[in-house]
Amino acid sequence: MPYSYSINTGNGSATQFAVAFPYIRKEHIVAYVNYTLTSAFTWVNDSLIQVTTTPANGAVVRVYRTTPLTAPLVDFADGATLVAADLDTNSRQSIYTQQELDDSLAG
Repeated sequence: MPYSYSINTGNGSATQFAVAFPYIRKEHIVAYVNYTLTSAFTWVNDSLIQVTTTPANGAVVRVYRTTPLTAPLVDFADGATLVAADLDTNSRQSIYTQQELDDSLAG
């Protein structure tokens, strides 16, 4: 079972697809329809996106997480108050990038 993506098959009428995996920020979620990146989707709620153009019957719809690797999402500073939410975000960023790597190597 993949950690960071879901693959769906279009049926010619469905436009909503589940985001069935955890993520830190909504901007970390991307969608591909027939292997072409689409930025034309909106969020219905925290676990469901809606693509603007209805995927054709049999089209592959891949929704996946792409957590940033180049910079930490939390910048700790000397003397600042250390809060659990920042520690959790930092930990999840590391875990999610490892899961995404595992998924990419698995197939």
